[in-house]
Amino acid sequence: MTILDDMITDILDREGRVYENHPNDRGGPTKFGITLGRLQQERGRATWQDVRDLTEAEAREIYKLAYYDRPKIERLPDELEAAVFDFYVNSGTWAVKKLQQMLNQLGFKCAVDGGIGPETVRQAYACLDKYDAGSVLKLYFEIRREFFRSIVRSNPSQGVFLKGWLNRVDGLEKKVLEGGWIATTRAA
Repeated sequence: MTILDDMITDILDREGRVYENHPNDRGGPTKFGITLGRLQQERGRATWQDVRDLTEAEAREIYKLAYYDRPKIERLPDELEAAVFDFYVNSGTWAVKKLQQMLNQLGFKCAVDGGIGPETVRQAYACLDKYDAGSVLKLYFEIRREFFRSIVRSNPSQGVFLKGWLNRVDGLEKKVLEGGWIATTRAA
């Protein structure tokens, strides 16, 4: 099993493995964290019944292709991959935009466009050459928490999800910072 498989398993554990259709969930019908909209994008067309019948194997493939491969998460430093991947699952390109904003804030200038291109990759590596990965990750996780709080401030109906979102970030932060998914191959 690869680290990506482990990350996807962790996401599946947090997302849940049952069909749900919460009235306040903007994603609509969901299973394994895969929404009807995402399933329609991947298959070309899908119904709520297709979401209900989604297999874990297909959900895993969707996570790999739509949330890891296509956005090019693998180009980022190993230390950042799990944090950006999990955020991307929840929030799409906002995960990368928030990373880019953080890099700019720390003095590593790059466009805030939501894409993982050469400039973002170069600046992410430069940032980790200058700053401790743990400190950078703590800042990124706090930026993610604030992003979720801002969603609730602008749309109070989403408040029902805030505790779960924050618990998700807290759990992932603990796992990443305790060494679960930080590569040890980079020079200290």
